[in-house]
Amino acid sequence: AGFPKSDLRAILRNLLDFCKLLRMSLLRPKVLPQILNQVVNDGVTAALLSDTKGSLLASSGDKKDELLKAAIIAGIWNSYDAFAKEGMGAKDLNMVIMDCEKGSLVIVPVTGILVLCLFVEPSANFPLIKSKVAALKTHLDSALKALVS
Repeated sequence: AGFPKSDLRAILRNLLDFCKLLRMSLLRPKVLPQILNQVVNDGVTAALLSDTKGSLLASSGDKKDELLKAAIIAGIWNSYDAFAKEGMGAKDLNMVIMDCEKGSLVIVPVTGILVLCLFVEPSANFPLIKSKVAALKTHLDSALKALVS
């Protein structure tokens, strides 16, 4: 079950354009929602960035109950991360994908202090979603590391 080459080329072209936009921007509070907004399409209905304590830093897309969602997402991440480390002996947890009644959540850590979550429709193209979240995570990781160093 693969994609036709023309579809893959289009996906890669869009992903490269997205990465160029991410590289051009700095990590600034006003820019964060714009960066997150770049992934809110093609089956992604919302994107949230919070700290691991549940404080919302930025969001894009569906804004309904975003503060509550940020707290819940951080709690989910912290629970799975603790289980992976303590219960399974894993060094790091890379991603949590949860299938829910109205779609899925894709949650990834950003520099160990933040959590990025994409809210995804059931019909979404998951290889594309995983590419989007990976590109966004890479950009946010490098931007935050540049601020710290």
